[in-house]
Amino acid sequence: MPQDFFTIADVAAKLQLHAKTVLNFVHEGQLKAMRIGKQYRIAPSDLRAFMRGATPSFPGEVQHARYIEASAVLNIDLVDAGRALRVAALMQNACDAQLGGDEHVRVDCIHNAETARLKIIVSGRVETAAYLIGLVPAFLRA
Repeated sequence: MPQDFFTIADVAAKLQLHAKTVLNFVHEGQLKAMRIGKQYRIAPSDLRAFMRGATPSFPGEVQHARYIEASAVLNIDLVDAGRALRVAALMQNACDAQLGGDEHVRVDCIHNAETARLKIIVSGRVETAAYLIGLVPAFLRA
Protein backbone atom coordinates (compact mmCIF):
# COMPACT_ATOMS: atom_id res chain seq x y z
CA MET A 1 0.00 0.00 0.00
CA PRO A 2 1.48 3.38 -0.97
CA GLN A 3 2.29 5.74 1.86
CA ASP A 4 -0.07 8.73 1.88
CA PHE A 5 1.91 11.01 4.20
CA PHE A 6 5.46 11.29 5.50
CA THR A 7 6.53 11.88 9.08
CA ILE A 8 9.27 14.34 10.00
CA ALA A 9 11.62 11.35 10.43
CA ASP A 10 10.69 10.02 6.96
CA VAL A 11 11.43 13.36 5.32
CA ALA A 12 14.67 13.74 7.29
CA ALA A 13 15.85 10.32 6.11
CA LYS A 14 14.80 11.01 2.52
CA LEU A 15 16.62 14.36 2.43
CA GLN A 16 19.54 13.14 4.56
CA LEU A 17 18.95 15.89 7.11
CA HIS A 18 18.50 15.96 10.86
CA ALA A 19 14.87 15.76 11.99
CA LYS A 20 15.23 19.11 13.82
CA THR A 21 16.25 20.75 10.54
CA VAL A 22 13.12 19.43 8.84
CA LEU A 23 11.03 20.57 11.80
CA ASN A 24 12.57 24.04 11.48
CA PHE A 25 11.54 24.11 7.80
CA VAL A 26 7.99 23.32 8.90
CA HIS A 27 7.98 25.95 11.66
CA GLU A 28 9.41 28.60 9.29
CA GLY A 29 6.72 27.81 6.70
CA GLN A 30 9.18 26.55 4.10
CA LEU A 31 7.75 23.02 4.16
CA LYS A 32 3.99 22.66 4.29
CA ALA A 33 2.82 20.13 6.89
CA MET A 34 -0.34 19.33 8.79
CA ARG A 35 -0.37 18.68 12.49
CA ILE A 36 -2.14 15.54 13.67
CA GLY A 37 -2.12 15.40 17.45
CA LYS A 38 1.44 16.10 18.50
CA GLN A 39 2.99 15.04 15.20
CA TYR A 40 3.36 16.54 11.75
CA ARG A 41 2.53 14.82 8.48
CA ILE A 42 3.80 15.93 5.07
CA ALA A 43 1.99 15.13 1.84
CA PRO A 44 4.16 13.78 -1.00
CA SER A 45 3.11 16.72 -3.21
CA ASP A 46 4.24 19.20 -0.53
CA LEU A 47 7.59 17.41 -0.22
CA ARG A 48 8.07 17.53 -4.01
CA ALA A 49 7.24 21.25 -4.02
CA PHE A 50 9.74 21.84 -1.21
CA MET A 51 12.44 19.89 -3.07
CA ARG A 52 11.83 21.97 -6.19
CA GLY A 53 12.24 25.20 -4.22
CA ALA A 54 8.61 26.30 -4.11
CA THR A 55 7.32 27.94 -0.98
CA PRO A 56 3.93 26.76 0.25
CA SER A 57 1.04 29.06 -0.45
CA PHE A 58 -1.25 30.12 2.32
CA PRO A 59 -4.53 32.01 1.91
CA GLY A 60 -3.84 35.54 0.66
CA GLU A 61 -0.19 34.81 -0.09
CA VAL A 62 1.34 34.63 -3.56
CA GLN A 63 3.42 31.54 -4.21
CA HIS A 64 6.98 32.13 -5.40
CA ALA A 65 9.49 29.57 -6.50
CA ARG A 66 13.19 30.20 -6.08
CA TYR A 67 15.30 28.59 -8.75
CA ILE A 68 18.83 27.53 -7.88
CA GLU A 69 20.80 25.82 -10.60
CA ALA A 70 23.84 23.59 -10.32
CA SER A 71 26.17 22.17 -12.94
CA ALA A 72 28.61 19.35 -12.36
CA VAL A 73 31.03 17.40 -14.51
CA LEU A 74 32.05 13.96 -13.28
CA ASN A 75 35.06 12.30 -14.92
CA ILE A 76 35.26 8.59 -14.19
CA ASP A 77 38.21 6.44 -15.25
CA LEU A 78 38.25 2.72 -16.08
CA VAL A 79 34.73 2.45 -17.52
CA ASP A 80 34.20 0.11 -20.46
CA ALA A 81 31.65 0.83 -23.19
CA GLY A 82 29.04 -1.60 -21.85
CA ARG A 83 29.11 -0.16 -18.35
CA ALA A 84 29.02 3.38 -19.77
CA LEU A 85 25.82 2.55 -21.67
CA ARG A 86 24.24 1.05 -18.53
CA VAL A 87 25.18 4.06 -16.41
CA ALA A 88 23.82 6.46 -19.03
CA ALA A 89 20.51 4.56 -19.22
CA LEU A 90 20.22 4.35 -15.42
CA MET A 91 20.93 8.08 -15.04
CA GLN A 92 18.28 8.98 -17.61
CA ASN A 93 15.74 6.58 -16.07
CA ALA A 94 16.41 7.98 -12.58
CA CYS A 95 15.94 11.49 -13.89
CA ASP A 96 12.66 10.63 -15.63
CA ALA A 97 11.17 8.39 -12.93
CA GLN A 98 12.18 10.10 -9.70
CA LEU A 99 11.72 13.66 -10.84
CA GLY A 100 8.61 13.38 -12.96
CA GLY A 101 10.25 14.86 -16.04
CA ASP A 102 11.62 18.02 -14.39
CA GLU A 103 12.26 20.16 -17.46
CA HIS A 104 15.05 22.03 -15.67
CA VAL A 105 17.34 18.99 -15.44
CA ARG A 106 19.72 17.66 -18.03
CA VAL A 107 22.03 14.65 -17.91
CA ASP A 108 24.59 13.94 -20.62
CA CYS A 109 26.98 10.99 -20.65
CA ILE A 110 29.99 10.86 -22.95
CA HIS A 111 32.26 7.83 -23.16
CA ASN A 112 35.73 7.83 -24.66
CA ALA A 113 36.54 4.24 -25.59
CA GLU A 114 40.24 5.00 -26.16
CA THR A 115 40.81 6.25 -22.62
CA ALA A 116 38.01 4.21 -20.98
CA ARG A 117 36.76 7.44 -19.42
CA LEU A 118 33.13 8.31 -18.79
CA LYS A 119 32.13 11.95 -18.48
CA ILE A 120 28.75 12.68 -16.87
CA ILE A 121 27.41 16.22 -17.07
CA VAL A 122 24.49 17.07 -14.78
CA SER A 123 22.81 20.46 -14.79
CA GLY A 124 19.56 21.75 -13.38
CA ARG A 125 17.90 22.34 -10.05
CA VAL A 126 20.46 21.98 -7.26
CA GLU A 127 18.42 19.38 -5.33
CA THR A 128 17.90 17.28 -8.44
CA ALA A 129 21.53 17.51 -9.53
CA ALA A 130 22.73 16.49 -6.05
CA TYR A 131 20.32 13.54 -6.00
CA LEU A 132 21.47 12.30 -9.41
CA ILE A 133 25.16 12.73 -8.59
CA GLY A 134 24.61 10.71 -5.42
CA LEU A 135 23.37 7.78 -7.52
CA VAL A 136 26.50 7.53 -9.68
CA PRO A 137 28.59 5.29 -7.36
CA ALA A 138 25.77 2.74 -7.11
CA PHE A 139 25.18 2.82 -10.87
CA LEU A 140 28.87 2.16 -11.50
CA ARG A 141 28.63 -1.00 -9.36
CA ALA A 142 25.49 -2.19 -11.20
